[in-house]
Amino acid sequence: MTKRAFFIKDQIRTGQKNTEKGNAAFYALFVIPITLVLLIVVIDISAWQGLREEAQRGADILALESAQYLPYKQDVTNVLASKSQNFNSSSSANNSSLQINNSSSRTYFTSSKVQVEVIGRYESGLDALFKAFTGQEAAFPVAETAVARVLPLDVYLVLSDSINLRPSAPNLWGNPLDWPSAEYFNFINPPSINIRPAPSYPNSWPNWWTTSQFTVDKYKRFATQLCYNTVYSPLKDAALKLIDTVSASSENRLSVIMTPGDIPQSLGGIGYNKLRSFSFIDDTNARVQWSSYFEPDNAACDEACVYFGSEETNNARYKLRSNASSWSTSSSSCPDIIKDDIFIDSRGHYPNPYVSKLENCFFSTVLGSAIGLREAVYFHAVRRNSHEALAGNVARSIQVAATELIEADKLSANASLQKRGGLAKDTKKIIVVITESLPAFSNPLMIEAIRVLRASGAGKLYILAYNASDISAAVKQDLAQALLSYPTDQNDITVSLVNETNISSQITLILTNEKRIILSS
Repeated sequence: MTKRAFFIKDQIRTGQKNTEKGNAAFYALFVIPITLVLLIVVIDISAWQGLREEAQRGADILALESAQYLPYKQDVTNVLASKSQNFNSSSSANNSSLQINNSSSRTYFTSSKVQVEVIGRYESGLDALFKAFTGQEAAFPVAETAVARVLPLDVYLVLSDSINLRPSAPNLWGNPLDWPSAEYFNFINPPSINIRPAPSYPNSWPNWWTTSQFTVDKYKRFATQLCYNTVYSPLKDAALKLIDTVSASSENRLSVIMTPGDIPQSLGGIGYNKLRSFSFIDDTNARVQWSSYFEPDNAACDEACVYFGSEETNNARYKLRSNASSWSTSSSSCPDIIKDDIFIDSRGHYPNPYVSKLENCFFSTVLGSAIGLREAVYFHAVRRNSHEALAGNVARSIQVAATELIEADKLSANASLQKRGGLAKDTKKIIVVITESLPAFSNPLMIEAIRVLRASGAGKLYILAYNASDISAAVKQDLAQALLSYPTDQNDITVSLVNETNISSQITLILTNEKRIILSS
């Protein structure tokens, strides 16, 4: 090989070496850094996404756990505070930047939903480089929100107010020290009134206006127990518990009826009275009906219950239980002249609806002068009416309730969509019945009521068979016999035997069973 050939070959080798050096320099200066940056970016995005998912899980869990306690404001407040503190402490211990956003505009709750936001930041691996060249941080923000909502409820409450829930005159209920005569009766002279025909004893007091009978403390306790007693008061309190919970959310609808009510079917009535029409809680057209029912021989009426249970009474059993609603009483809306007119009425010394209406003593911050549903239930006197044969009035009340639950969506579909949004179709529909007399499952009226209930496939019936200890043995026996006719494998009908000691806990159980919470966008 010539020298020239060797020279050419050596030049080729030298060029290859130079090219390799150039490629290495190119990789070192451009490709490797870019690859490293891209790798860091991929790692950053993956880690950031993982932190976002962790934040979303934390927000979801806290929102769902807190919503379990709706609509009870203090309970939700306590749970949010406790769980938020635990979450924040755990995040700090794990060197995580996640924290609950304490801004009231981002983490808050209403009567039907809880919103929680978890915020934080992920610092990029290029943070130092960005700061050196641009002065800006390369941190990725984290802000994940969860909204837990309670599904709306349509509730129809049916309450018994039959004569079974009032004691007979010679056999009063409860300890006299716990259930004394109301202070309203602490006056000396009996009223001057004569009732014809004379009322029937023992479920009425035949001559209470005479001095010899009027001054007997037993009568005073009897008259008081037409409104408040060991059987009826627990029933009222349980009803108020349901009413207060349902009324906490404007997305819910509610109606309450009493049966057999003022006028039984035997006297030409329908066997029930509707205290509140079925409508949304904040519907200004859903005024509560104040009854004009009155028993002149006993002074028994809802207005009498207002006086028996007024604040002048020291015994707490005769006072309306407090709540956080907008309903209240006002001295200015119930002037003394109304009370004076009742006290000096020439026809008798007793509350008299023919003289005035005590519903004017109540007002609402929403509706103005009106009686509230809580008051209408609590100041409701036991009627002297009996249930119909085979408790037909109870079955009819259930049928009415089922019909209105179904028809309500047809009549107010637009209002329901506006109020409930996308949850309108998921509304839970329930009927709650509290009665000491129960129609047999095979009763034709009950069969029809159940057929109507099942027509929509969306309703559920809860019957609390009220077996209070003081109720007569005959009523207890009829109730037990009717209970035997009810099947135990019905998913849409639940019958529970309750008494005055556990009726409230059964209401809580119903509310718990029917509460459905979902994560909403």
